Amino acid sequence: MKDNIYIQEIEKFNDEISIWELIDRHVKVIWWIGLFLPLFLLFGFSIPFVICKNYWFYSILLVLATGYAFFIVRCDCVGKKRKRIIQQQYPYAIQGETDLYGRIIPKIQKQKLTELINSRLVLNKDNLSFLIESLKSKKDENKYLYTVTNVAITFFLSAILVLFTRYLDFYSTIEEFGQIAKMIIAILLPSLVLAIYIDKTIIKEYVLTKERKQNRIIRTLENIYLEISNE
Repeated sequence: MKDNIYIQEIEKFNDEISIWELIDRHVKVIWWIGLFLPLFLLFGFSIPFVICKNYWFYSILLVLATGYAFFIVRCDCVGKKRKRIIQQQYPYAIQGETDLYGRIIPKIQKQKLTELINSRLVLNKDNLSFLIESLKSKKDENKYLYTVTNVAITFFLSAILVLFTRYLDFYSTIEEFGQIAKMIIAILLPSLVLAIYIDKTIIKEYVLTKERKQNRIIRTLENIYLEISNE
C-alpha cells in the first residue's frame, strides 16, 4: 500500500527535475570558470579605459568580449558539455536522440519524476490527469497581475486628484498651491517610478520564475501521461 502524497510534495519535486539538478551540477566548477572567466576579464579590463576616456581600447575589448560570447553561443559549448554529462549519467536518454532540449532532457525529467512519484502514488491516467489539472489551476491563481504597479498608480492618481480638487480648502493663493503641488509631485513621481521598476524587474521576475518551474513539472507530467496512454 502506497503512502498518501500531496500536491505540495509534487511541487517540491520541481527542483529535482531542473536542468541544474539533473545535469549541470555534475559539471566541475573549474569548467564553468574556464568558460566564463575570459568574458568577465574582458569586461573588467575595459572599465579603466572608460574611466580614462580611452574609447579606442575600450571598443577593442568590447568587440573581443562580444566575439567570445558569440563563440560560446555559436559553438554551443554548454549544450555539448551537457550531452557528455548525459552520456555518462543517463545513457538511456541519448540513444538515437539528437534534440537535447526537445527530446533528451524531457526524457530524463520524465524518468526522474516517475521515480519520485511512483513510490507514493499509482501512476495511472486518472491520477496524472488530476495532478495536471490541479497544478494548472494553481498556476492560474498565481498569475502575475502587476499588483504593486496598479496600487502605486492608483495611489499617485488619487493623491493628485485630491490635491487639485481640494486645493481651495487648504491654500489661499494659486502661488502657494503651485509650490506645494510641485513639492508633492516631486516626491510622489520618483516613488511611483521606483515602485513600477521594482514590480517589473524583481517581483515580476520572481513570479515568472515560479510560473516557469510550474510549467516544467506540468509538461513532464503530461509527457508521462502520454507515455502511459500509448502503452
